[in-house]
Amino acid sequence: MKYLIISEQGDYLPIALKLQSEGSEVSLYIIDHTRRNKGKKLVPIIESYKDLTYDIVILDTPNAYNLQKRMKGEVFGYSEFTDLFSRDKNYFLDIVRLLDIPHNPDLVADNGIEGWFNGKRVVLPVLHHKYYTKMFNDNVGDDISGYTGVVSHALWEFDKKYKESLGKLEDTLKRYKYRGLLRLDYKGDKLVKPSDRLISPTFFELLDMPLSALIEQTVKGELKHIKMCREKAMAVRISVPPFPYCPKFFWHWNAYKLEGQPLYDYDEGRMKHLWIQNVFRGDNGSIVASGHSGDLGFITARAGLYMSKEGSRRVLRTAKNLGIYNLQYRTDIA
Repeated sequence: MKYLIISEQGDYLPIALKLQSEGSEVSLYIIDHTRRNKGKKLVPIIESYKDLTYDIVILDTPNAYNLQKRMKGEVFGYSEFTDLFSRDKNYFLDIVRLLDIPHNPDLVADNGIEGWFNGKRVVLPVLHHKYYTKMFNDNVGDDISGYTGVVSHALWEFDKKYKESLGKLEDTLKRYKYRGLLRLDYKGDKLVKPSDRLISPTFFELLDMPLSALIEQTVKGELKHIKMCREKAMAVRISVPPFPYCPKFFWHWNAYKLEGQPLYDYDEGRMKHLWIQNVFRGDNGSIVASGHSGDLGFITARAGLYMSKEGSRRVLRTAKNLGIYNLQYRTDIA
């Protein structure tokens, strides 16, 4: 199966790597041409997809609905509704008021619920996420966009939280013929924001089937259920300074010239537990910083049925083995 991934800023590099590791042929097109060094020598980064042949295209863009009209193959994860619902604040507010879902888009999310819609219904299991939003241990420091860590587990029943959230959106998703994932992020019991992007770093630890099979079944409307393990999964964000601050603010400081900075040796076994961002593979085979941010992604691990300390030990061991100078990460996520 041939995949074309179109990503606004290269954030779908982990998706490209996963599909490639399963034996699929993958091409990654990054719309922002200044970021096309991301993923270099890890996956094929293309300059144009005009003459490319592919079976399925995966979109990670703000205007997915309009872009999909120009695609030649099947398209995963788009609809006019999800584009507006995820990205237009006024449209989002109109929908949640209509459905009587408690909400406050000005809060920082600390939990979420995620489901996959097959065109008719959300399939089981659904995912529940707990987010760690602060920069430092014991939940101190600034809130970090996208969180510093997450703990996730799959639930094999439609519980009360589902019925009062994703369940209220099923009829609308069906009406718009949507097929793909939808995640609703909450602060307590108030909905903060929705998203149709495949960016939960714990997802691959939980998934017990090929991602390619999941995407193909979703696109074709054949998805009946998702094979997932029953353990919990955790992910801890890793970074180097000046993250979480904008690198451009520090570019006049020689200490923070990130582009080309060696980070760690490439290792296939280790890569299975890394959700990587803002890196590429250097000429000597090592992983180096792309220069766009000190955010290097996440270390992921399974953590047992009841969130044992083994998950934390695995994450900390991986972090230590990376050997990255000045590496930043929380050590209390468990």
